[in-house]
Amino acid sequence: MSPRLLVFSWIASILIVEIYGDTHDCTADNPCGGQNITCASSQSCTVSCNGVNACRNTNIECASGQDCTVNCIDGDSACRYTRIRGRHAKELWLTGCQDSQYLCYSMFIYC
Repeated sequence: MSPRLLVFSWIASILIVEIYGDTHDCTADNPCGGQNITCASSQSCTVSCNGVNACRNTNIECASGQDCTVNCIDGDSACRYTRIRGRHAKELWLTGCQDSQYLCYSMFIYC
């Protein structure tokens, strides 16, 4: 990879993080299931769960003073048993939780 392309890629990745914040894409069957997701402390955070068991039994820790969005988009049990800790978040948004079987069944939301 040429030095110019490498510098461009590095700058582009910084700009994407600054514009979109901390993004966790859990798209597929069970990509983030049972994991701990901790949002970066200095930026807004979005966790997208899309697929069967995508975020099942996952711990999501929202950053203090930052916006936190959890999207439970589609997939049976995608956010089942998920724990969202957003007590100190600036705002906590939960979207989805419809259409699929047990999508958000038995979630724990601390706000």
